[in-house]
Amino acid sequence: MCTEPLRIIIYDLALVSPDSLLLVNRNKTIQLVHNRTGSTLSEVPTWPHGPFRICLMGRERAAIAMSSKKVQLVHIRGCHLTLGTVLDVRAEPWVVTSSGDNIVVSYRRFPWLEVMSTDGRVLHQYKKARGAQTLK
Repeated sequence: MCTEPLRIIIYDLALVSPDSLLLVNRNKTIQLVHNRTGSTLSEVPTWPHGPFRICLMGRERAAIAMSSKKVQLVHIRGCHLTLGTVLDVRAEPWVVTSSGDNIVVSYRRFPWLEVMSTDGRVLHQYKKARGAQTLK
């Protein structure tokens, strides 16, 4: 008898260490997976918000752009994931990246970037255009 492999649509992934990957998938979960065996080490649900893109902030923290107007912080401790702060952002985020301890958010349908602290304060706003300028 043949069994069908489990099909999970992965939206983004990041290499946490030589042995582990952080994945966000269509099932609205964030998974820490062993890189060599493929086994799930830890998994946290993000219901009702679906995760979309990952940004590692060192080896112990990640920022996840959500399908809603949210950025979810996640803590990675050894083989365990825990959900951290949820940051409200002005629109649906497209990409998140880090700059030191801050998060840079690019939006899916709007031409600006925001630099935010990990407690959700907007530090700077930039319009995405030639010669990026600070928004007023």
